[in-house]
Amino acid sequence: SSSPKPNSSFISSSLSQTPWLCIPCCSYILSLRVLPSSPSLPSIMHPFRIGLVLILFRVCSASFLPASPILKRPAPHLRPLRGGSDKMESEGGEQARSSWVLTVDFGSQKTMASLVKVGEEGSTSPPFLVHNDLSRFETPTEVSFRGKTCETGELAAMQPATNAHNVVKEFVPYVGLPPREVREAAIAPGFRVSDDDVLPVTCAAVEFDGSDSSFPLELVLARHLEGVVGCAKHQLVEMRKVPSKDAADIRLAVILPGCFTPRQARALEDACRIAGVEDAYLVPAHQAMAQGYEQRHKPEIEQMRNSSVKEQTIAIVDVGHMISSCAIVRFTPGESKIVSAKSIFGVGGAAVDSILVSHFKEDIERKYGSGCCESPRSLFRLRAACEKLKKMLSTIDESEVGVDGLLPERDVTIKLTRHRLNEMIAPLCHQLQELVKSTLQTEDSFIEGSSLDGVEIIGGASRIPCLAAVVQSAFDGKELRKTLDSNSALCIGAANPAAQFFDPAVSQEKKDCNLQNALKSFDVKGLEESHLKGLREKHMEISEMQAQLRRLEVAMNNLESKMSETREALRGKHAHLMKRDETESALKEVEEWLEQVPQEGYSVEMLEKKKEELELKVRELNSKMFEQLEKQADEMSRSMERSAQERRQEEANQDKDDHDFRKLRFDERVRMAENNKKEANELFRDGNVMHAIDRYNKAIGHCMKIVETLRPEQEKQLNELKGVIVLNLAQAFFKLNKFQKCIDNCNDCLRYSPSLSKAKFRRALAYEQMNLLDEAEKDAKVLLEEEPENPNYTALSKRLGLKLQKRLDKEKNICKKMFG
Repeated sequence: SSSPKPNSSFISSSLSQTPWLCIPCCSYILSLRVLPSSPSLPSIMHPFRIGLVLILFRVCSASFLPASPILKRPAPHLRPLRGGSDKMESEGGEQARSSWVLTVDFGSQKTMASLVKVGEEGSTSPPFLVHNDLSRFETPTEVSFRGKTCETGELAAMQPATNAHNVVKEFVPYVGLPPREVREAAIAPGFRVSDDDVLPVTCAAVEFDGSDSSFPLELVLARHLEGVVGCAKHQLVEMRKVPSKDAADIRLAVILPGCFTPRQARALEDACRIAGVEDAYLVPAHQAMAQGYEQRHKPEIEQMRNSSVKEQTIAIVDVGHMISSCAIVRFTPGESKIVSAKSIFGVGGAAVDSILVSHFKEDIERKYGSGCCESPRSLFRLRAACEKLKKMLSTIDESEVGVDGLLPERDVTIKLTRHRLNEMIAPLCHQLQELVKSTLQTEDSFIEGSSLDGVEIIGGASRIPCLAAVVQSAFDGKELRKTLDSNSALCIGAANPAAQFFDPAVSQEKKDCNLQNALKSFDVKGLEESHLKGLREKHMEISEMQAQLRRLEVAMNNLESKMSETREALRGKHAHLMKRDETESALKEVEEWLEQVPQEGYSVEMLEKKKEELELKVRELNSKMFEQLEKQADEMSRSMERSAQERRQEEANQDKDDHDFRKLRFDERVRMAENNKKEANELFRDGNVMHAIDRYNKAIGHCMKIVETLRPEQEKQLNELKGVIVLNLAQAFFKLNKFQKCIDNCNDCLRYSPSLSKAKFRRALAYEQMNLLDEAEKDAKVLLEEEPENPNYTALSKRLGLKLQKRLDKEKNICKKMFG
């Protein structure tokens, strides 16, 4: 052979490692030996060589790989798809599992969370936001205590003003700080700081389970985190149809605010451990902002990286509720790098609220006496009014807000102008300006604001015109862009590094562990293991208590629903079959039992047993009624089955394939439609209504297949024919008591033949049967105007008038009973 001989060692190694490669190699070599290649070889021999290769391929595959799992694998288009993945099941029958990463952004006021799916081989799906129990993406960062109840999120935010002293909110920036620093903070915390210094951490003072309690902020945050994780698992199982065992194995990533100290970062990890998460990943807020911007502007950045510019520098400013941050991010072809980043606590919307509360508190106490705004309830209402006033002044120059219930028997109104607000928050504007300038001052040089490629501003307080103007002036008048969502930018941006960290396909060297390594280098420890264990047990105890309360509430609701059903039955149409006195006595007995037993003495078992006893007693006393109800249920079931069978028959008749695609003349199509109409009329007269409907539909089909350009007289003839056919269809549906379809066909008839009175008459009859008396009366009036002497129209009008008068009398009687 003139071809070079392949190395035998390569063949053996291919056979042992990649069987699919060795088979065509061996087949081709053997074909060369049998039919050697030569210039003198006739071209007619090439087909024989191809056939010989195929035969040898089959022999080699059967000899070398008799039981290869690769050959047994089905074709790609036949592979089973499970959970939206096209991965094959493993030999053990288990599906390649994917993990879910939950990224949480604990804001001062609102918490946002996102989920991202990480595949076994590193495939990552786009992140999506997690909604709470009220289908909102923003969950209030609040935890409330009332009696034995501990609520988080939306339920905590719904607590009344009378329980304001037991609501812990705006606490995240204080997690991990000593009590002394919290009391001396620039912004007063939104909770009562406990004086109990048993633990070296800040505790919130609340009333829980009938006694005064002190809960560390780490435990409070763990309670809130449990609610967020619960919403994420519920969304995966109920909406994404993820198996429960996969939803239970959620990895957690938490965004670390820029102003947090190493001790506070440890406190975040402690809170996660108290909630049962041991390996939480912390994502710096500046990195989350940069990633969020890169994801939002990915096409623009990719275009830059492929162009000759090769570099883009962006400033991102986050003016939040209690924390403000600024970061300079440089995007290059290889990476995105944070050049400079700074954060400050005490500059934001909460600081503006505090200034307004102090101002109006002094003003109100000067007018109505000192001490009138000291109670937690008064401060709660005054702060809510100040927040509303702040938002209104962001859009208009002057506004006023009423404060309800601030003083007994006295209405209080607060008013302010935007100019006056700007004067009051001037120190905050100066601090924000200094933050931007210090961020522009890097270790190497000072970055000019005009040299930046863009300035992005996010955060709720960025809507305050004065603060936005200060940021713009600090960047030399650079235009501020608002292309990112202020609420979700961080949790969506942090999803990418979090997914990469938990991705098993990414090597440890490529994972971003800079923050975790930096925390290890600091000589900062979190809570002692004994304290963590005690807080974990307390957290589980509260969770079990809440679960028991929910079960008790469900059992109580079931018992009360049963009592309400029984009372409703005593007033229903089967009341004559019931023993009224004995049934009311049984209900009264249950009511007395509920009143005698104290609320703390109830148990789920007691309530369920009492409900079963009530059901048995009511059934024994009113056996005749239950027998009647069972008969009606059986009749209803049979009626529904008949209706379903008729519907299937109708759909079968309507869904027959129409293979008539001929291009026929107008006269021919009209003749075929007339013939089908005549056959349908005969079937209708004989009582074969369903078959008549089928023929009418075929007649309409012939009319619809006329596609040629028609003369005016032909178009008039066709519309008249369509009108008659659909009018007959309406009559057929009326015969079957399908009044809505009758009305639809009458409307079609009037579209083809507006002057056809029969269509209006049949539509009015159908409206009457559906008890749509007002619509029927409209048609009856039109018919009487057209033909006043028609007896059918006159009888219809009189009948409708009596029914309308009867309905009006009934409404008057109801109003008399309601209003005397």
